[in-house]
Amino acid sequence: MKILHRQRLLGVLGFAVCVGIQATRVDAQTLGLSGNRFTVDGVPRFLVFASYFDAMDVPDGGAYGDFGQLRAWGVDGIRIFPNWWTYNNPNSFAGDTIIAPDGTVREGPFYNMVWYLDRAREYGLVVDLSFTGETVSSCADCAVDFNLNDLSFSGYLNGVREVAARLSGPNYRHVLFDIQNESNLNGPWHRTPLSDGDVAQIVQAVKSVDPGRIVTASVDQTYPTSAVASRANITAQDAATWHEPRDPFWWNNTRAWLQQIRSGTGKPIYLQEPERYRPGQNDSWFTADNLRRAVKEAKKRLCGGVDLPYERELLHERVIPPCGTAAHGVRFPEYFLGLLER
Repeated sequence: MKILHRQRLLGVLGFAVCVGIQATRVDAQTLGLSGNRFTVDGVPRFLVFASYFDAMDVPDGGAYGDFGQLRAWGVDGIRIFPNWWTYNNPNSFAGDTIIAPDGTVREGPFYNMVWYLDRAREYGLVVDLSFTGETVSSCADCAVDFNLNDLSFSGYLNGVREVAARLSGPNYRHVLFDIQNESNLNGPWHRTPLSDGDVAQIVQAVKSVDPGRIVTASVDQTYPTSAVASRANITAQDAATWHEPRDPFWWNNTRAWLQQIRSGTGKPIYLQEPERYRPGQNDSWFTADNLRRAVKEAKKRLCGGVDLPYERELLHERVIPPCGTAAHGVRFPEYFLGLLER
């Protein structure tokens, strides 16, 4: 992220023209659980999310336009990172992470985030709020060096808990927490991975202030499917969240992977980071047909949700155009058009 010179206040609505798309706004939605399924307003749903990592730096009009377009394509939710760093060359730690290096919540970034949560709710989008402890440093604007990642575990836990407490009211029941992205690899304090005990502590901390919040802690593809299920069970997560392997046959393996995870847990399964577009590397297999196939295979297994690789990043106050490269993917809406015309 980068600091935006604006302040958001709870309850204040912004207005913008949504160019080229008309979307119907809806009332607040409640994201819930029923057995091995996610629910929206009590109705079991298969959910498709789109990665929107640096949402908090997208200009107002861009957010309205993106949210309206995503809903028009049938996307159910977005995934955003409130502690994200600043894309640059090299990338640098940001001074506007929602959790400060001492574990307190920064007021400006918090209300900025709330503005986007409110807009997502208006468009009927649920939100995956994914936290990252390794992206916080007191050395703002310094090039990323995990030796500078000086947010302690206790500070991180307190920060996540404080955010949970502030969002515990009825207006934010459309938000789920990933308390640490790829928690088996990442975490606060010099990027120390979170143990099962660490994850359980943060889950309990969130639940202590907001018992109804859906909480998970994602793991990356190096975690075998049996361990994905086991970690979710042991740490009392509400869903088993996995970043599956990115290989030429990812789309054809979805059903088998889900069967393996399902054999170890009765919790909803969230496939959070499938294959993404990598120009010149996977053009032949990252196609609309394969994305559609992956979703259909996931639906056959009644998976809770899947997060597909649409990303909107802000680089030097300039939104990366379609097909432009970014650190974690590209904005490639034509794939969604192909995917959602099913």
